[in-house]
Amino acid sequence: MIVALSGTKLGPSKLLVGFLLTALILITLMAAWPQVMFKSKERILDVGPEGWSTQIGRKSGSRSWGQVASIESAFGLIAIVSTSGNSILVPERAFSDRAAKEAFLQDAKRWHEAVASR
Repeated sequence: MIVALSGTKLGPSKLLVGFLLTALILITLMAAWPQVMFKSKERILDVGPEGWSTQIGRKSGSRSWGQVASIESAFGLIAIVSTSGNSILVPERAFSDRAAKEAFLQDAKRWHEAVASR
C-alpha cells in the first residue's frame, strides 16, 4: 500500500486508474503535438553547391553540405538528413515531373559528396 502526499492510502486499483489516466493524457498530447506544430504555409527550399536553406513564413534555417549526413530517396520522398539527426523530406509533388526530381537528387548528392570527400 502506498500513502499519497495528502495522507490517504492508495490501493492498487486507485494506482492503476491514476496510471491509466496519466497514460491516456500523455498519448493524447503526443498525438496532438504534430497537429499543433504543423506549419500550413508553403515551404521554400533552396539547394545549391554550398548547402540548403529553407523558409516557412518568417521561420528559416540552413545547413552546409558538411552538416548533412546523407541524402536518400525512398517511398516517393527525398530525405536530406543532417548530422544532428534532423531531416527535410521532399515529396514527389514538389517537382514538376520525375526528371526534375532525379536532377534535384543527383545535384544534391554531387554537391554533398564533393564536401564529404574533402
